[in-house]
Amino acid sequence: MGDNLKRIDIIAPKLSGHGGTETVLSLLLSNKLILKNFKFNLMLVDSLKSDKWLKNVSKNVLIKENKKENRIFFLIKHLIISKADAVVVLGPRIVVLAKLIRIFFNKKYRIISWIHFTLFHQKMMNVSYLKYADYHLAISSQMVSQFKKIGIKKEKVYVVYNPVVIPKMKNHEFRKIKRDGFINICYIGRIMLDGQKNLRLLFDSLKQLTITQKKIVVLDVWGDGEIDKVKDYIEFLDFKDRLIVNWHGWVTNPWESIYNIDLLVLTSKFEGFGMALTEAISRGVPVVATDYPVGARDIIIPGLNGELASYNSTSVKNAIIKVLGYPLDTRKEIVNSINKFEIRKYSQNFCDALLKIMRR
Repeated sequence: MGDNLKRIDIIAPKLSGHGGTETVLSLLLSNKLILKNFKFNLMLVDSLKSDKWLKNVSKNVLIKENKKENRIFFLIKHLIISKADAVVVLGPRIVVLAKLIRIFFNKKYRIISWIHFTLFHQKMMNVSYLKYADYHLAISSQMVSQFKKIGIKKEKVYVVYNPVVIPKMKNHEFRKIKRDGFINICYIGRIMLDGQKNLRLLFDSLKQLTITQKKIVVLDVWGDGEIDKVKDYIEFLDFKDRLIVNWHGWVTNPWESIYNIDLLVLTSKFEGFGMALTEAISRGVPVVATDYPVGARDIIIPGLNGELASYNSTSVKNAIIKVLGYPLDTRKEIVNSINKFEIRKYSQNFCDALLKIMRR
């Protein structure tokens, strides 16, 4: 049976070993339904800083990591000898290379792009290269219009979203809301004062929140990066008497240590979907996020599992206040609001998309 499976090469550049893309790949390449329908090779174009996530990948997946070779030579060599029916590419430049190899070496594989960030706001990404792919997997419905802006028809785009594993929890196991006189907020992600993660906006908003609510904010921060720079900005804002920040650093699974929390906040300028949001919601924790491209609109249902905010501190503050007013007995409803991203539905959706592409 295995010899009759369609062969898929996933070609992934510039993975660190700690990001959301690695989480998606490990979930995808360990899923029984996915592996029942396709035979995968995973080609890692660049050497990884951490390979712990690869331990979750099925042994039936051939993994090849480029540790020493020139990356272009590594790719060319692989594409020339590849027997894949399709190559799924996570970077625009590799799309062009795969197209050239297909032309000059008479290869038959389909070229499918699978970009894990918004198509725009990326200085290092030339999105025009994506037009050389035959089809596209999109992690957000917003990306359909982004593809259209660069001349790609919606018929060639398949929205697959990103997966989330929803823990099986009884009522007493849902993350508790304290409501203890403090406002308990969580942030999970890379620590950047400006740039993508935009923590300057988060702290500007929290200062306003402490003034209007007359409460102390307890912020738990999970991640690493520009910690000293952010601490200096907090010092500049001068509200340390109303703000307690717990710096936890980067850990593999922060949710093993998060128990009492009112909400999670994400003030990013752009994201690749926003898995921190779905991970929070999957545990019954409501969220507040800026209306970043792409993913927040797919995830957040205002009034149920969180609120969307504009890019100003007043809007973020008001969104947080709305969430703090949510009823305490809606934990299950919050979790159920993201069922369409649940790993079983995701894997079926992903399979259907690939099978449709292979039939075309």
